[in-house]
Amino acid sequence: MTLIPPDTKVARPIASTSTAPAPDAHEAPPPYTPTIDSSISAPSPSEPPKARIPESNPIKANTAVVLTGPLSVLGLISSSSCITLSTHMRVAGKISSSSSIALSDNVTVEGKVSSSSKVTLENGVTVQGKVDASGSVVLRGRVWVAGKVGASGSVVLDGEGEGGEEGVWIGGKVDASGGVEIRGRVEIVGDVACNGKVKIFCPEKSAVRLGGRVGGKAGCVVEGDLVVERDFNVKGNLALDGSLYVKGDLEVNGSVSMKKGSRLIVDGKRTIHGSLKEI
Repeated sequence: MTLIPPDTKVARPIASTSTAPAPDAHEAPPPYTPTIDSSISAPSPSEPPKARIPESNPIKANTAVVLTGPLSVLGLISSSSCITLSTHMRVAGKISSSSSIALSDNVTVEGKVSSSSKVTLENGVTVQGKVDASGSVVLRGRVWVAGKVGASGSVVLDGEGEGGEEGVWIGGKVDASGGVEIRGRVEIVGDVACNGKVKIFCPEKSAVRLGGRVGGKAGCVVEGDLVVERDFNVKGNLALDGSLYVKGDLEVNGSVSMKKGSRLIVDGKRTIHGSLKEI
């Protein structure tokens, strides 16, 4: 066997072809200039995360419940005392109280609202169920109710409040043991029935539209322009100051008094058991 010795050659450095003079040991070095790679940019500040809406479990209380949002309640709210909710709140259930209920300023309820006393909804309230009170009910401003509105007392529907450009909208009927007062921009899909007097005020640039039958057992007052999509039944006297257009039948068990210049238009049958006079 023949052993081959390792290569002992040493690589010679390649001679530089540069003709630049060697630096003078006594010459000061040039000032330092940092280089910037244009392909690398400073990190942009990240957008702050959107604020998470606080959440709460369902609430059952024996004392008053007073909450201000933003807040999302993951279920019902019930109390044997009063309930007051305001400012960007969502309730994923019903609201019930043995006392009064007051909701305002962008509150959404995914169930019904029921009270053994008074219910007040105003300025941006949405109820995806019905509203029921053993006392009175007041809906003011921009209020939307999917179901019926019932009260053992009176019902006030005021579309002239804050946010009244959109007004009050009710997808069911209105039923009250007392009187019913309708003012401003209000639309009711169902019937209106009450044991008291019906008062309807339609200011300029607003419209009251009643999609069902209207029945009041203690008379009715209409001021402004009113459109009734179905029948209009009044047990008592009807006082008209403006325009009343009934697309169904009109029956008045008392007399009809019309201010000068008022108009009464009925597409169906017109029955007036008392007198018809202009005052």
